[in-house]
Amino acid sequence: NTETNAVIIPSPTQITLNDPSGKFILDKQLVIHDLSNNSAVQTALWSQALQQDLQLTPTIDKKKTTSGIVLQTIGYDSKLSPEAYRLQITPTQIIVGASNPAGFFYALQSLRQLWFKQNSLPLLTIEDTPRFKYRGVLLDTARHYLSVAEIKTLLDVMASQKLNTLHIHFADDEAFRLGLESYPNLTATAANRGLGP
Repeated sequence: NTETNAVIIPSPTQITLNDPSGKFILDKQLVIHDLSNNSAVQTALWSQALQQDLQLTPTIDKKKTTSGIVLQTIGYDSKLSPEAYRLQITPTQIIVGASNPAGFFYALQSLRQLWFKQNSLPLLTIEDTPRFKYRGVLLDTARHYLSVAEIKTLLDVMASQKLNTLHIHFADDEAFRLGLESYPNLTATAANRGLGP
């Protein structure tokens, strides 16, 4: 098998192109076959992503089949991260294997990059496991204020890039500026820098 030039960020551990001439088509008859241990909330994320990205509303069932998107729980070597996943795209189905909800979520993020503004996917196999356990972003709201909507947008971008930790600073050293009615002394006392006499 040859390597493909499919762009997924961050780059998966391995991408193998199975058939350069073939495609899997996402259409209105799409069915998600959930053979995993996922909750209904996890499966709903897949449906929501397809609706948001491609205006497709898939049917969801628990049937074993050779078509559509198949979600299945698989065991992984103990050396691999629990966030690892495997994607195999054939002409008739997308087989998604992971050992827990985090793996399925990251598989979805890779697929969302592949199907961005298009309903056909290359026939390939992706094996991916994160290289680092901690993948985070530091957000300093102690001095740079953001709205709730901006923070939610940041969380969505982090999720799409498979980052797993939001390290947030509400206060750095002194100068606590977030007024909380329940804790008035935080701002009354700590809003001023104490640099000595």
